[in-house]
Amino acid sequence: MQLVLAPHPELTEGQKRVIELAYGMEHGRLIVHTRRALLFYLLQHLGLDPKPHATPQAEQIVLVTEGEIMPLLGASEPSQQATSGP
Repeated sequence: MQLVLAPHPELTEGQKRVIELAYGMEHGRLIVHTRRALLFYLLQHLGLDPKPHATPQAEQIVLVTEGEIMPLLGASEPSQQATSGP
């Protein structure tokens, strides 16, 4: 399976460029291939917690394919978490 990573959209253009260079992104994207069994560990290693961080500087990269990946981990989308009741 593949994950598509990108700089956080709320970073400045200069900050995005630094992130692109640091991660070796091309055209503002990085495609990472992994096995499904290792997906949780890769996301944890990259700091891609399904819960949003306080600032874009704390969460410098985002998972573009989050809608496809999070259901595989048993996590619902943030909008669904906010509306679900006990």
